[in-house]
Amino acid sequence: MVGKPRASDERAARTGRHLGGGYLNDLLDPDLPGQGDGIPSSFALKLMLKDASLIEKFAVSLQSPIPALRVVEKNLASAVALGFGTENASAVIKALEKEAGVEVKAR
Repeated sequence: MVGKPRASDERAARTGRHLGGGYLNDLLDPDLPGQGDGIPSSFALKLMLKDASLIEKFAVSLQSPIPALRVVEKNLASAVALGFGTENASAVIKALEKEAGVEVKAR
């Protein structure tokens, strides 16, 4: 039996930007659908931070460090601390802008 399409499926069809569980617009443009238009973010920063922590613990258990993960965790933790925890990955740019005191503008 075919069930009701998930909201993410409908969004993917509407935007044409679904990429295997994530949305291209999560990293490209906070003004695309899904940001501020009543559509929930596809994966909240606070959950990304939790997952990064789990990945780090797993890597430590395998004695296989992932140095770049520390940078990712720092940026995610900073964005969450600045109040962007419920937003998607595009909010990392907002946090970096706030920390640097600049605004990234489209060309």
